[in-house]
Amino acid sequence: MIELNLFQLLLLIGFGNAIILLTSFTQIKRTYRKPALYLGLFIVGYLAYQANFTIIPVIQSKLSFVIPNLPTLLFLPALFLFFVESIFDPGFKIEGRYKFFLIPGFFDMVQQILSWRYVMNHPAGPIHDFLTGRGNHFTMEGLGILFSLLCFYYAIRKLIRTENKKTDAYNFYKFVLAGLAIILLRWVVMYFIDLFAPGSYNPNLQYYFWLFDTGFLLYT
Repeated sequence: MIELNLFQLLLLIGFGNAIILLTSFTQIKRTYRKPALYLGLFIVGYLAYQANFTIIPVIQSKLSFVIPNLPTLLFLPALFLFFVESIFDPGFKIEGRYKFFLIPGFFDMVQQILSWRYVMNHPAGPIHDFLTGRGNHFTMEGLGILFSLLCFYYAIRKLIRTENKKTDAYNFYKFVLAGLAIILLRWVVMYFIDLFAPGSYNPNLQYYFWLFDTGFLLYT
């Protein structure tokens, strides 16, 4: 039987609630259905990303089997940008230049699959150590940060340029943007602390951060 600590259990409950919310978003009236679905997919994707560090390692240690990480990290910035675009433009479609924002997510998916297959077939060696260690982790996290900053730039530009500044949608967007700015800033700070000063902070702090993220996203 797989045993979870309190933090892991709370995060798992949050993920379950996110699935329920995403399902309910499909019933929202047409005007706000697209932004609701993009936001719902973002929330589920982010909590699935959390599972890579909280739930999957527990399952792996219990089954003694390598499980590939859920490839959601590089889809998240694009989903957030699509949410922003669609909340101001109900007719928004993922076409033209916006299709390119999906490329990092598909790259992540292919990379996770190929890495998992290599690790399963080559249980030792320098490439195995890179794929299962800090090297691959910091590479993908670094790409995630850079892509997130790019999408955040486009989101802020949309906020500045929009003419509909006296609407409920605009106020809601500012609220979500402020919360995600806090999450992104903390992510960048913790990334560099862990990169240049590993072991200098209690890793259990991450659970408190992830619970804050989960609570904020579900509150939205």
